[in-house]
Amino acid sequence: MKTPLSKIRDKIKHEIKNKYTAYKKGELSIWTIIRYTLVGIISAGILLILLTLAIVLPSLPNIDDIENLVAAQSSVILDRDGGILYTIHGDENRKIVPSSEISPYAAEAAMAIEDDQFYNHIGIDVAAIFKAICSELGLCSQRGGSTITQQFVKNAFLSSERTYTRKLKEIILSLQLESKYTKDEIMEMYLNRIPYGSSIYGVEIAAKTFFGKPAAELTIAESAILASIPKAPTYYSPYGNNIYAQININESEILGLGIESEQDLVDENPDFVSKGLLGKTYTFGEEGDARHIYVKGRVDFVLDRMAELGYISGEEKSAALEEANAIEFQEFREDITAPHFVMYVRELLEEQYGREQTEKGGLRITTTINGAMQEAADLAVEQYAERNATNFNTTNASLVAMDTENGQILAMVGSNDYWNDEIDGQVNVALRPRLPGSSFKPIVYAAAFLQGYAPTTVLYDVRTKFGSWYEPENFDGQFRGPVTMRQALGASLNIPAVKTAYLAGIPNLLDLARKMGIDLNQSDDWYGLSLGLGAGEARLIDMVGAYSVFANGGYKNEPVAILKIEDRNGNILDEYEEPTKRNLILDPQVAYLINNILSDVSARPDPYWQNQLTIPGQINGAKTGTSNKKKNDINYPFDTWTLGYTRNLAAGVWAGNADGEHLSLKASGLDVAAPIWRQFMTEATKDYPQTPFEKPEGIKYVKIAKSSGKLPSEHTPEDEIATGIFASFGVPSEYDSSYQLVEIDKVSGKLATEYTPKEAIEEKAFFSHHSILPDNPNWENAVRQWAEENDQDEEVPTEYDDVHTPDTLDIKPEISITSPKSHSTISPPSVGVWVDIDSVEGVSKVDYYWDDELIYTSETSPFKGVIEISKSLKTGSEHTIKAVVFDELYNSNQSSIEVEVGEDETAPIINFTYPGNNADLTAGDSMIAQVDAYDPNGDILKVDFYMDEDFVDNVRTPPYVLQFTVPEDLGEHTIKAIAYDYSENESEDTLSFESEESNSSLSGISRILEPNSNSSFDAGGTVLIQAYLSEDDRNDLSELIVMAKKPSGTQIEIASATGNAQTYTFIWDSPTSDTYELFLKIILDDGKIHFSNRVPIVVR
Repeated sequence: MKTPLSKIRDKIKHEIKNKYTAYKKGELSIWTIIRYTLVGIISAGILLILLTLAIVLPSLPNIDDIENLVAAQSSVILDRDGGILYTIHGDENRKIVPSSEISPYAAEAAMAIEDDQFYNHIGIDVAAIFKAICSELGLCSQRGGSTITQQFVKNAFLSSERTYTRKLKEIILSLQLESKYTKDEIMEMYLNRIPYGSSIYGVEIAAKTFFGKPAAELTIAESAILASIPKAPTYYSPYGNNIYAQININESEILGLGIESEQDLVDENPDFVSKGLLGKTYTFGEEGDARHIYVKGRVDFVLDRMAELGYISGEEKSAALEEANAIEFQEFREDITAPHFVMYVRELLEEQYGREQTEKGGLRITTTINGAMQEAADLAVEQYAERNATNFNTTNASLVAMDTENGQILAMVGSNDYWNDEIDGQVNVALRPRLPGSSFKPIVYAAAFLQGYAPTTVLYDVRTKFGSWYEPENFDGQFRGPVTMRQALGASLNIPAVKTAYLAGIPNLLDLARKMGIDLNQSDDWYGLSLGLGAGEARLIDMVGAYSVFANGGYKNEPVAILKIEDRNGNILDEYEEPTKRNLILDPQVAYLINNILSDVSARPDPYWQNQLTIPGQINGAKTGTSNKKKNDINYPFDTWTLGYTRNLAAGVWAGNADGEHLSLKASGLDVAAPIWRQFMTEATKDYPQTPFEKPEGIKYVKIAKSSGKLPSEHTPEDEIATGIFASFGVPSEYDSSYQLVEIDKVSGKLATEYTPKEAIEEKAFFSHHSILPDNPNWENAVRQWAEENDQDEEVPTEYDDVHTPDTLDIKPEISITSPKSHSTISPPSVGVWVDIDSVEGVSKVDYYWDDELIYTSETSPFKGVIEISKSLKTGSEHTIKAVVFDELYNSNQSSIEVEVGEDETAPIINFTYPGNNADLTAGDSMIAQVDAYDPNGDILKVDFYMDEDFVDNVRTPPYVLQFTVPEDLGEHTIKAIAYDYSENESEDTLSFESEESNSSLSGISRILEPNSNSSFDAGGTVLIQAYLSEDDRNDLSELIVMAKKPSGTQIEIASATGNAQTYTFIWDSPTSDTYELFLKIILDDGKIHFSNRVPIVVR
């Protein structure tokens, strides 16, 4: 349908044609035709103008508000410190900047190519308008161009339709604009409005998109490039196909036509050249005779015009052209930090303000993101991406960090790479429900603690069937028997977790999880006991929020992403405020119990777990999770998790595949997600102080039986009692009933009888394993079966002591005190008590009493006692010394004497017991000398030994033995021993021996010479041992050690010596009754060790 304006145009053209026809026929003169034409044109023009004004003026937009002229402005999302995360825009991404922040080259380049008379015209080019009218009337071919003012008006206010009405509006608005604003203001508005392709609007966004810099820093070349684009933004896009001007014929045609330049191409056929943004040189022909044809781009024309107009010099033009043709444009990617978080915020904004206001309202949104933490989160996810993909078939990961105090989101990474479509990178997995696996278990145990259970509650990690079919397994397929809830949660055991879910009650567990922010959106009856293992989908952001509840002492905060929203004028539209009332959704005591477990390094199974889940320098809780599903009968992992927190910061990591592809079988939360979590948390908390979790009122520390978690009974062994931590409402009231206390004979291990000596009786507690729910057959039977199969129950003996019988009542050891004598005088500081013992069943110990007070116990031969005597005792005071002997069957007897405290004026008694006097000894042999020394009125202080009157050594405790080498000097020698008591009394004994030259026929390997095999000795006596060393061994000897081995495998070191003697003599003093194998351990200088023959003996 034709418009009134088009009808007028057609009428004018028709009249002109009719008059021209009449002129041709001679009906009208030329002047008559001209007169009619001018009158018609003027009349039609006046009518046209009046009609158009009547139509156009009422619909013209208002240009009084300069902000409206600049048009829609993009909204900006900032981090908490004002750093730009993203500029939100719709179809037009624009940032308004003042002319002071735009390079002057940008305006000059625009004027050079678009409107070189910008500062001279009134907003329109009259000549260009008449040319356009002429063209429309078909009277001429060339159309007129639009001024910069008109271009701005067209882009700011008018549609792109080509009508006379729109063109007239453009002219009127341009004139109005020029009358209202200065040229500089119009140029500023133009540069901020002009399109550069796609959603890029305005010189600031264009400069950052193409060159990675603000408009203020644009060079001549860059300004020329930007001025070249608006003519045809898509065609001249730096990211399009026409970045370079092109030659559209091949080399043979170039050479055949004799083409030498671009002008030759145009002259031959304009279609031989395609326009481009930048110029380019093409080379044709063989080297040495090649033709180099440079084809100009639009930038060349801009730079030419700038030089022609005097904006730049010829040198500047050449340099700019060289720069332009070598420029590398920025990769086209929206400038966005924390992209998943930004899109999360954008959704929140659009819900509140609508899309239009969000995209074009020029809002300034300050978010909760911490720039440094976001960078640490991005780096942690990126650093492990390749490793996890290669080792675990895990292509994606997500991380959320939250301030535990207020729920503010400090970092969010939604995927490994937002821009990678192969991994569905733009999917924010932090907001997608996934199966949390064992990372859900802290909530399970929290629900149980609310029901009165505690970290010390004992559950059995044994194969258990729940109902008729559900039989969970641990991640490693093993069973650990009785474990506390602390151990079970720390080691992420599955079977105890399912039991805990049962004890807590699924309805209670669902209620708590939902209160903590986890949207388990299925109906309650959809969930079963497998919920204890995380078989209910949850979002990472919600899981982090739930863990924050633990860190925050039971208080729940909703996730906060936005701190403040301002309009384009800086007016605050909305601002975050701390809640006036805290939302307590979990008992603080229960929160503390969970914190206590998850931060307990010792509860984690091994050093690898401890390292992965511990943040250096911090007190932190942490828990991993892995979800598994069967695929082709193989139980594959699909989701891996690690969540943890300090007092102030909670963070969680999910790692897996967004497309649902399974991971490799070895993938787990500990191996895949935990390294990301630990790296982030280590960096994020490096400046945080170490803050313990706050202990609330009511927390109790109570002693319990470790085996049951209940209060210890009188039968609970002391080493089975520990201190547990409890909520005030969870302190146990029941007493442990796991132990049965029975009197046992220590010797036989059987039930004690009336014949069992008191000393042989011990009360022993026998433990029996039972389920926490003994009336639940599935639970109790599973525990009993495990105990039987693994021999875990301690069975109470049924037989009675058969070692102590009526026949053994009279078999008692005999003992008598030989020193000091009864009624003798003793003196401080101590008295040595010597006894003579005769025992069929050997001797286990002798107890010594001073006035009925046990003072000393001796368990080795010669069973000498030492009684300290106080110097404060009065001289002449009388006292009793008692010695009680016990044999190996705990039969006992005693001997006592009366003594008087006084001055010790009696010399000690000393006698050589080995070797005999005047013995013949072989020169060079290793020999011993032993004395028996005692003080009937006190005790021996020391014994000094002398060889031929030269001091050799002193010995301060029995046995008093000197190890010596028989002198090589042949003839008679003496050994003297002097005994000193504490009162400085002394006595001595001397023996003589003859050193003779060896006439021994000994040879062969090193061996024990004495005693002979199967020799018998009395317990508490002495065993003389002689050893021979071969020539090779004694030449290289480092140390010779005499050893005795019991049937149990226990080895005893009896004596040792060095040197290079042929024979060595040792005394084994006071061996206990048993059978032994004697042998030599020979250590050589080079470190090699070998052993001699073994000689069995019996000590009775």
